[in-house]
Amino acid sequence: MAPRTPTDLRDFIERLRAAGELVEVTAPVSSELEITEIVDRVSKEQGPALLFSNVVDSHFPVLANQFGSARRLAIAFGVDDIDEVGARISELLTLTKPPKGLRAKLATARKLGGVARSVPPKQVRASKAPCQQVVHTGDDVDLDTIPILRCWPEDGGRYVTLPLVFTKDRNGNRNCGMYRVQQYDRNTCGMHWQIHKDAADDWRHMPPSGRLEVAVAIGTDPIVTYSASCPLPKDIDEMVFSGFARGRRVEMVQCRTVDLQVPANAEFVLEGYIEQGELRTEGPFGDHTGYYSLADEYPVFHVTAITRRRDPIWAATIVGVPDHEDKWMGKATERIFLPLLQMVQHEVVDYDLPSEGVFHGCCIVSISKKFPAHANKIMHAVWGTALLSLTKSVIVVDDDVDVHDYAAVAARVAECWDPDLDTVYSRGPIDVLDHAPTVMGMGGKIGIDATRPWASEGRDVDAEAAHARAEAVDAEAFARLVRDAGGLNHRVVADAALAIVSVDKQRGGQAQRLLANLVDDDAARGLKLIVAVDASVDVDDLAHVAFRTFGNTDPVRDSVRSSSGGGALGIDATTKLAAEGYARDWPADIVMTEQVKQQVDERWSEYGIPTPGARTVPHEGLAPGETRIRPTDTARGAGGTGNAEMARDGIAAQATQG
Repeated sequence: MAPRTPTDLRDFIERLRAAGELVEVTAPVSSELEITEIVDRVSKEQGPALLFSNVVDSHFPVLANQFGSARRLAIAFGVDDIDEVGARISELLTLTKPPKGLRAKLATARKLGGVARSVPPKQVRASKAPCQQVVHTGDDVDLDTIPILRCWPEDGGRYVTLPLVFTKDRNGNRNCGMYRVQQYDRNTCGMHWQIHKDAADDWRHMPPSGRLEVAVAIGTDPIVTYSASCPLPKDIDEMVFSGFARGRRVEMVQCRTVDLQVPANAEFVLEGYIEQGELRTEGPFGDHTGYYSLADEYPVFHVTAITRRRDPIWAATIVGVPDHEDKWMGKATERIFLPLLQMVQHEVVDYDLPSEGVFHGCCIVSISKKFPAHANKIMHAVWGTALLSLTKSVIVVDDDVDVHDYAAVAARVAECWDPDLDTVYSRGPIDVLDHAPTVMGMGGKIGIDATRPWASEGRDVDAEAAHARAEAVDAEAFARLVRDAGGLNHRVVADAALAIVSVDKQRGGQAQRLLANLVDDDAARGLKLIVAVDASVDVDDLAHVAFRTFGNTDPVRDSVRSSSGGGALGIDATTKLAAEGYARDWPADIVMTEQVKQQVDERWSEYGIPTPGARTVPHEGLAPGETRIRPTDTARGAGGTGNAEMARDGIAAQATQG
């Protein structure tokens, strides 16, 4: 009987093929931008996984979009629905509770024994490790032989986009994370270790030798690959988690040139080291934020060995303006870790991380409300929980609202949220890839309490409900107001008590002044939220408006509140200017070249992919020679502070405390 979960990447590919979830593209394609443009179109059309078997200038095929649907996630985890994995974790948590009675204790012992046998990684000999069928060391190391993708036109180079990066901490504990790797030349790379990541902590606390050993595995079975992206606590080994999720142990093999172990069934492994204090410019990179993450200083990864299968498959992923397969990997994390969130916050019924928020922009939570200001407690709990602490916006609703139904959430916000009374502002850590904060890595946060108000919260519930029913926006009056105030286009979403206004922003503070005129005017009565966006944004495309709103705002800096009270809340989601005190370089949108777009248009029928292959937004590509990133643009914050400076501050602080 076949294992319920795939045994390796090849087994997963065959399962996808059998399920009609994979297309093999045999036409010649280039790893230089062309694969990206193809995958971008297919992923946005909810199309299949793609196996490119004829990659120009490479002997190796490339697999992309393997996680790009709910069905493919289910196949990866051997379940009918990804929520089943969360249920298994919930069962494991239940098993850890002290059982009552002899029969219950015996049953629990048997179940825990089964878990213990299936979970720990198992070491195998090199002769039984497919990833070491071919070994290149010394002068034979040549990354140019691998079809590492150049994803977007203004990327700083070619990038390993689906890597499992293995390190050890100062206590010898294994860490496995997914951090992009930029190829510099045939044997050196840039390692993108952001300050909030566990491997970055291993880097900050180098061994006494001043050299940190690293191994990068590419192309493992899907659960092992997914586990590298999991926001697990630092003391939980990702390979142990993989064993539990797979229902059988992960086979590991000792590396050839470094003292680390990697999954034996990987397609490729890059072995090497990082020297203390050695940094190099990494980036730009067209990122999952929909913008280029700009250049900054990161550690240099020296590759001492490339090991691989005899006929390996290169696994890659494409990120950019949503949606791509990272949306589905994030959805798996959301579903799998719900029981863990509920374990520490019992009142949580469900939560949702909208793809428009690109993971850290927004978290919608439903709760079983039990006491006054309960929603506020949950906001702060989210801001204090693991990587959810990077969340900018938290919306809390009652347990009768489906958090995955965004129209229902918006309707409840419109019904119950009072912008003056039910809005919480805070400051805290922010994802370093987020370009909106004035200071890199920290900024404003907003919490919206959209639970039904209680009298015990000091509210006149009946009066508020009657007022909400009676108040409706006058669309014609609001349209006149927008024109008079200098707005360009607008849309009113009455059911959400929301208005979106675009502005041709030419001067600092222009959007803020527009919003100030709108939120206090009688013509805006019936609205609770007014969002200002740039003229290039289609106000009728609500998903894109949400994407720009979550991405372009620091909620504290960019909120415009009614001066008289009782009015709408304004949010400035426009591009920020130096004249407004924004001291950083605003990143460029990700745009493919027009030449590549035209090439893919003309060749679409050759690829044999059963989707229309329509151009994605923006429909027009970059002109020949056109660039949107200046050579001087960096990801550094005010005062030139970047990721490396933040790391040094952390090292200095710990040294002082020590």
